[in-house]
Amino acid sequence: MSSKTAPRRVRNGSARDRAADVLVRVETEGAFAAPALASSLEREPALSAADRGLCTELVYGVLRTASALDARLAAFASKPGSIAALDAYTRAVLRIAAYQVLVLERVPSRAAVNAAVDAVSKDRSKGLSGFVNALLRKVAAGRDESQCARLRVSLALDSVDPSVRAALSAGLGSAEDAESVLRAMFERTPSTDVRAERTRIGRDELERLLREERPGAAITHGKTSPLSLRVSGAGDLRTSPLYRERGLFAVQEEGAQCVALATGVRPGMRVLDACAGRGGKTALLASMLRGEGLLHAADAYPEKVQRGRDELVRLGLLRESLAYEAVGADVTRGVGSLASKAPEGGYDLVLVDAPCSGLGTLARRPDLLARRLSAATSDDDGDGDTTSAPKARLAIDELQRAILRTSAGLVRPGGELVFAVCTLTHAEGAGMLEWFLRETAGAFEPHDAAADRVEIERLRPSLVTLRPDRDETDGFVLWRARKRDNRV
Repeated sequence: MSSKTAPRRVRNGSARDRAADVLVRVETEGAFAAPALASSLEREPALSAADRGLCTELVYGVLRTASALDARLAAFASKPGSIAALDAYTRAVLRIAAYQVLVLERVPSRAAVNAAVDAVSKDRSKGLSGFVNALLRKVAAGRDESQCARLRVSLALDSVDPSVRAALSAGLGSAEDAESVLRAMFERTPSTDVRAERTRIGRDELERLLREERPGAAITHGKTSPLSLRVSGAGDLRTSPLYRERGLFAVQEEGAQCVALATGVRPGMRVLDACAGRGGKTALLASMLRGEGLLHAADAYPEKVQRGRDELVRLGLLRESLAYEAVGADVTRGVGSLASKAPEGGYDLVLVDAPCSGLGTLARRPDLLARRLSAATSDDDGDGDTTSAPKARLAIDELQRAILRTSAGLVRPGGELVFAVCTLTHAEGAGMLEWFLRETAGAFEPHDAAADRVEIERLRPSLVTLRPDRDETDGFVLWRARKRDNRV
């Protein structure tokens, strides 16, 4: 067995085993945690809800706190650098045990330590299992159950790389604001955001039906989107007949909903979703069009936009009166096949939901903490799917600029371009707007939306920042620019 892989047996083992397998894949293969975890849990449908919950908590908890856990473990090791020198699997087992001891008050220390020692003894040397045993017993000796809840957040804050803090501080204006946002992310109670499909049902009626179907669930209204419900303790909502058979709602993070709502799309408009991904925002744009107009969804990966079409069908949005087309086009490299499909004169509105560093999504995607800011990592549509960035593999700023250059040429005179990123850095948000206005040499201007276009006042300014600590969403920056019409 390679030192870079977990033992084969753990892939279908206990919650702790599966968590270790996922963590090793994230560290050694660069796997995204969400799909890796989903794949692990899907392999055994009979796995209990409690075990699924524990596995999920261990994966995301360790990813949030890995650096601080390593520091705690290293403090009890006799040789400096001994934790970093371990193979990825042994390190994952140690982190999982330390996280349980320090953070999960419901898990007895003895059970966590014994499980780790047993795992290492099965697949590593006797000497290594002894090292693990001694190290974890020292950690357990300092356990204070009264501090577990506090440590869950403080260990996560201690694990944030200084470069991430600096990027957030620059984007938000101060180190204090960055700390407030990070704390809100790590204090956030895990939940699933859903969007009522308002062409079929109102939010209040959907809430009533969900409460009847999942009586043990906690359900609250979103703070900004009038379509959003926040649901916890309900299990996988995609198994609900309300979702599968009736198509009454979509699973979509509230901030992602706000990006589409901020476009102010109205029936009859000609719209392009230039970075459509799997189509979460595309579906909301189709809902806003209410079956009237033109909607093109473009993505570098044709299989993604096909899934977007399937989502429109599920929600009852693919109607004959809506001119919808899914287009395989990599807008980082130019117009491509959009050249023959774009309406004459251009689109009324182009949405660019650009791949980015994803730092606004750390509450749901702590694996991004381990990824470099110079590599575009997030193409998250807020629907629970996370994927790699487009094929171009450019640096973030080059990638976003390439997309904007292409998209600007597709907007009709008098039309609008809406740009959004699920991050909170200056370079990817306000800095990108400044660059775009210079690049287009006065052809575009920042534009506040009118009340009759965008129903949510919070989303009307030309530049909007959504923050976890204030808006209770993922972190987003979005801006709106109108193309000047020199014909009038």
